[in-house]
Amino acid sequence: MNTKKYFRPLSLFGFSVVITVGVLFGMAATHHSDVLRLDNIPPACAAAVQQIHYPEKSIPTDDCSIRHWYNEQVKNIPQTLQPLQQQSVAISEQARCAFSLRHQLRMEARAAMPSTIEVDWLRVRDVFHYGHFDGPEFSQLVGKNPDESAYRRVIASATKTDVQVNEVCE
Repeated sequence: MNTKKYFRPLSLFGFSVVITVGVLFGMAATHHSDVLRLDNIPPACAAAVQQIHYPEKSIPTDDCSIRHWYNEQVKNIPQTLQPLQQQSVAISEQARCAFSLRHQLRMEARAAMPSTIEVDWLRVRDVFHYGHFDGPEFSQLVGKNPDESAYRRVIASATKTDVQVNEVCE
């Protein structure tokens, strides 16, 4: 069944019901995956990922300002990849780095959001889109045939954010 197509007609009320039911049944439990493992990315990238913990003062305090902050941070991912490219690090490792940076930024932004309802809405949206609460898995983005073009798509997608979610804050 295509969950995107099935859940598209849900209204805001429907999402509220899904979130409430999800919270009651533990749906909002933290998703544990391999994305936070730093041993499977280049050391230079691991250091960059570990540094993405910003003091509270550097992240805005309202949801839309946090979204704008997140979008700006995501735009900087290519700059982090430049040293890896100069060192001729394999494209697969660059893709894993871009993915890990994006995931860590996503988690930091959500942790800073004051509205748990908004965070839960994003997590439920991620379940519908990716089957996971905290975004896609690296293997989902690469697909069944990991080749250079697949890794390049992952790198390119690391800087793209959801237009519909962004529109909420415009």
